[in-house]
Amino acid sequence: MNGSYAIVGGMLRAAAGKAGRPPVVYHPSNLGFKFPRQFRELAAIGNQWRFFDDAQDSWSSIEALVNVMGAGQPHCIPGPLPSNCTGDLMLHGKDNTICASYCVERDAYLGVAGRGGWHDPDEMLVGNTNCSYNATHHAYTPHSTGMFCKSVSHDEEQLQMALWSISSAPLFMSTNVPAISAASKAILLNKGALAINSDPLGRMPFRYATSAGGIDGLQLWRKELRGGDVALAVANMGATNVTGGVVVLQLIDAGFSSETRVAIYDVLAEEALGWHVSEYTVGRPINSHGVLLLRLSYSAQYNTGVRDGL
Repeated sequence: MNGSYAIVGGMLRAAAGKAGRPPVVYHPSNLGFKFPRQFRELAAIGNQWRFFDDAQDSWSSIEALVNVMGAGQPHCIPGPLPSNCTGDLMLHGKDNTICASYCVERDAYLGVAGRGGWHDPDEMLVGNTNCSYNATHHAYTPHSTGMFCKSVSHDEEQLQMALWSISSAPLFMSTNVPAISAASKAILLNKGALAINSDPLGRMPFRYATSAGGIDGLQLWRKELRGGDVALAVANMGATNVTGGVVVLQLIDAGFSSETRVAIYDVLAEEALGWHVSEYTVGRPINSHGVLLLRLSYSAQYNTGVRDGL
């Protein structure tokens, strides 16, 4: 641990206390890039911290970030970290993701985050699809760095918003705000997604499937929410669209009994999907790089087989 981070954090807390103000949000960086990662130390002195490469305005960047956010989930690598994962070097890209997939690292990543301290997977790209200066003056190439417009689709924007929200991540924007499209603005201001992101429990999600229903790249993520609710993301990281009626979600995998009556709400579409017991068949298609973000709620009523309003 670089002691200067702790010293600065202590100075900020003391200054805020002296001024009679709430603590300053403190973001120490870089300590999440060296293995073993110092998440517990970061949580003791700060409120949010980076652990992977900078976000770039491309799908491949979002995909790499999602891969490391789900590293070791559902299955992690047992045993101690190998020598190529330890040392003074900061690890990036696939090297970082592989080392993060060891059980000891996965458990530390999932266990330390909570109220007052969160992992930061870097900024939101939502809204960059209609930004101005770079779109006019620079051409995007696969080897470019920085923000280049129109390289992230609407589906990809929704997927990032869903997975960043379910991961309790700080939601930072870096874009030309007046130029944000109405569609992107709707994603950023979606009250249901923001409520999942800021849920008081501050829990991390768990990626419990990477090929749901035998479909390559179809990932399932769940997050515990206050009051017994569960957020569930169906993220299509694959290259093929998934048609409606193909994906069946077993509610027991989300933490509900097979006899529990569960209300399901489509967060991004802002649509109630009714009451369900045991399972839910996804009715709408999920495009390649698209997502379905659901909020599942327990109904404290007996299951009579008759739905409300009927």
